[in-house]
Amino acid sequence: MGSLSVAWNHYLRNEPQEQCCQFIVDDKNGYLRYTFDAKLCDDFEDMDAQTIVEMCYWNCADGKHKLIAENVISMMDGKYMIGQYSGTMFYLYDNATRQIWSVDDEWLGAYVKPVIDEANCQMTVKEMTVLDETIAVYSLPQQGKDINVVVYQGNKKTEARLVWDGMRFKQQ
Repeated sequence: MGSLSVAWNHYLRNEPQEQCCQFIVDDKNGYLRYTFDAKLCDDFEDMDAQTIVEMCYWNCADGKHKLIAENVISMMDGKYMIGQYSGTMFYLYDNATRQIWSVDDEWLGAYVKPVIDEANCQMTVKEMTVLDETIAVYSLPQQGKDINVVVYQGNKKTEARLVWDGMRFKQQ
């Protein structure tokens, strides 16, 4: 996440980015995407790792709040992985007070539960180990209001769409 901070400061000062850092800043649609590709960095060229950070917001139907989403996607050797900062977080912003709170994704209807194939799981006393890692990968919209979610389990892929109604997401 330190590279994001450095890259953002370069962006704010209109300075050139390192080759491994790219930004999409879409003010009109309230969307930001930062991509860090280690292969393109001089210090990490032997590492096949990529991190994507997305942020966007939606106006709430009450006209008093905005819902802000932050999404971090981590990849290693071309495969999605759960990293220290990976996942999606939501925040509710109050326009009048300018305060912000963390909001639970399940409360918003934005949690897509990966369905684990019991035949590919092995239970131990301490934990459940998934032989073919199951991971839900969220993609925030640059345009529109829907979040796309792809759940990967081994070679299987299941897709879902979360539709924003102004107060909650509805899974389709």
